[in-house]
Amino acid sequence: MNILDHKVMQEQTTDEKDRIQKWQDRREKAQCGFSYEIKKQQEEKTVVAATYLDKNLTQTQKIELQLATLYTATGTINPEYGQILLNQTISGFSSQGRDIATTANAAHGALLAMNPQDEYEGMLCCRLLVLHDQYMRFMINSASPNQSTQLIDSNINRATKLMRLYNETLDTLNRHRRKGEQKVTVQHVNVNGGQAVVAGQFTQGGG
Repeated sequence: MNILDHKVMQEQTTDEKDRIQKWQDRREKAQCGFSYEIKKQQEEKTVVAATYLDKNLTQTQKIELQLATLYTATGTINPEYGQILLNQTISGFSSQGRDIATTANAAHGALLAMNPQDEYEGMLCCRLLVLHDQYMRFMINSASPNQSTQLIDSNINRATKLMRLYNETLDTLNRHRRKGEQKVTVQHVNVNGGQAVVAGQFTQGGG
């Protein structure tokens, strides 16, 4: 091994450690403390929060953890509406190749990472997840072999419409999140042959 190869390996090792650390930091912030599992209840399969990372929690603490995590994932303090949003998101996902518990954990984790701050953001974040999942489904369908050109075009057209809706929803979410930011426009004006900087416009969103 020459010096150059050794240096490249050191750089790769540093990059990998940094990558792992970033992943651990984000994962820790988004950790919900429990996962969803499928439980059979009266001949029906129901997804419930069954596995807890901390086995020493009391029943009251488990309930509080579920409610607090549901609030963080959906942006609403109303647990009934938070459950509705989460259920709608899970139902909107394609079930192809996934069981419902995997979908529930994936959707819940993604919503925690998106961190909606109120009900409006919760609705928009849930919508983004479903739109993305459906968009990917139609794009995957368009790549399936032995399809007619008409069917490929149909899948791509549907995917394009979903992508447009996704972008519009994302823009709406970003505008809502910027509503409280202060905007300052700086203009330059000439003063007696020199130049002075003045604040030309101040706008304050959100009242």
